[in-house]
Amino acid sequence: MRKELLDYVADNGLVLRYVRFPRDVYQAYGVYYFDRRLNSGVILLDKDLKRDQALHNTVLGEECGHDATSPRGAVLTAYMSCGPRVVTSQDERKAVEWAADFLIPDDELARAVYKLGLRTPWELAEYFEVMEWLVREKIELLSTRTQDLVD
Repeated sequence: MRKELLDYVADNGLVLRYVRFPRDVYQAYGVYYFDRRLNSGVILLDKDLKRDQALHNTVLGEECGHDATSPRGAVLTAYMSCGPRVVTSQDERKAVEWAADFLIPDDELARAVYKLGLRTPWELAEYFEVMEWLVREKIELLSTRTQDLVD
């Protein structure tokens, strides 16, 4: 696991636990929630993640993203006017964007491309120890931000 993820967990007082998620019930590898009794965010990760560093880093990064982008004190928030799917999708998008920026910083990505000659998403994923889809998300984010500057 990448050190900066452990540092984020420690610096923000998060509780990190490894549990077994039954695959027939849960299709997720991680869960984040804010525990009001502990006054702390709690991240539960599937024990199987310890076997795959890239997936482990990506999932933990996304769960840390929920901590960084979610309102404090909200265990579950229901927005009736737009429905739970939209809210979940917006919350997931924010967490994934945060994880992409945290795990693949712009300056390090530029170094990997221009100085190390890494060009493909799979090469970059291997270099940053994340899943390839997160690299693609980062590239899309940069593309959107660049387009916003031009418009």
